[in-house]
Amino acid sequence: MSIMVKCNNLSIGENLKRIRTELGLKQYEITGGEITRNLISIIENNKTPLTEDNAKLICRNINKIMEDKGLDIIIEPEDIFNPDRYDAKKQSDLYIKELDNLISTKDYNIETEYINEIETFLNKWNLVDKKIRIYEILGDIYYNLRNYSKGYHYYSKGWEHTFNYPNKQFRYKLVLKLVVMCIFTNRYKEATNLCDYALLNKKDIPRKHMGILHYNNALAYKELNLIDKCLEQTSEYFKYIESTNYKELVRTFILQGLCYLEIKKYDEALKSYNKALDILHIQENLEDLCLVYVNSAEIYLKMNCKDKAIEYINKVLDNISKLNINSNYPSKLYNQIAIIYNYLNEFDLAEKYYNESLVYARKNNQNEIIKENLLQIFDLYQKSLDYKKIFELIKNHKDILLDIPLDKNILLILKTLEFHIINKGENEALQLIENLITNNEEEKEDEN
Repeated sequence: MSIMVKCNNLSIGENLKRIRTELGLKQYEITGGEITRNLISIIENNKTPLTEDNAKLICRNINKIMEDKGLDIIIEPEDIFNPDRYDAKKQSDLYIKELDNLISTKDYNIETEYINEIETFLNKWNLVDKKIRIYEILGDIYYNLRNYSKGYHYYSKGWEHTFNYPNKQFRYKLVLKLVVMCIFTNRYKEATNLCDYALLNKKDIPRKHMGILHYNNALAYKELNLIDKCLEQTSEYFKYIESTNYKELVRTFILQGLCYLEIKKYDEALKSYNKALDILHIQENLEDLCLVYVNSAEIYLKMNCKDKAIEYINKVLDNISKLNINSNYPSKLYNQIAIIYNYLNEFDLAEKYYNESLVYARKNNQNEIIKENLLQIFDLYQKSLDYKKIFELIKNHKDILLDIPLDKNILLILKTLEFHIINKGENEALQLIENLITNNEEEKEDEN
């Protein structure tokens, strides 16, 4: 895709002049008042050699000017001493331009061969600053494709390289993206570690992004079932939310409500949801409105107010068809509706809405929601002894099962089961499975 930059056979002085002029800088600007403009002139005219100390000084001054201009341009001594390396940076800029164009045109189809070409090029030259930017854009592309595993992979690679530039402000932007990807890929502990690390350097983070860090930190703590820490982070987040930022206020009240529900403070949970509803009645957002309704229904169910729970479920069903089918909301809402009907022993309705959730989850590549639904439908069919439907369920979603990553613990269990089955030890295999399921259910009860 790229036009290759032609390397130039320049002297070190000529290369310095080229870099300076391409960046639009005068000779006196790159001295920083520490060396003379005349020295720069005679270096550029090959009348005196450039020392390593002077090269470092010149680069420091150039980089300070670029940073003050808001440009993520970093010049290193090697770029001046090696014209081919600077040409390689210009080639990297072409890659960046092409990748940026994919983002701006929303054309996220990117060939593996092209990525391999870029990776090979970057590894050859070890252009750390360019790697950071390219990996960030690749992360953006896979985020938009909802391929969160690859998005995490590239954001993580970019973040690792930022430690070469500890004082650069662009680091916080990348860590924000990486935290989101950690949450999407269930790396919650890593997400909290990243947030806590970033908050140690909060003087470099704009106020708006400080709030985002606290919110994502809270979200990760919620998934780790560290409810007190989650509530602490939501309290911190409120310090950074403008009173007119209705969307942010709503999602924070929703998160608070979920926390209070988790620790069975149902009245507090309803208070949080009612605060969200007060805002949503002014600034209506159907997705959040449905989310608050279905969460409120769950609380009323826990409080044994079944009629009230059904009332709120009906409010969701009245509005759910109006939602964007390409968003993440329909699958989650249908799943929660199914769970509530399952709890009410309305098994036909539960099955109907589990399947609705599956349709939207598959459409939007929400693998975690798909797996949740499959587990819940599996239990539903087992209770009714509907083995035909179980076979169909496995057949229709075999691709999801085959895509589940296997760590050493799962492999050990599978190999043990395989051994028992091959050696006609079906009873031993069944007993092991039952014990594992029982242990898992007991652990969940202990957590709650």
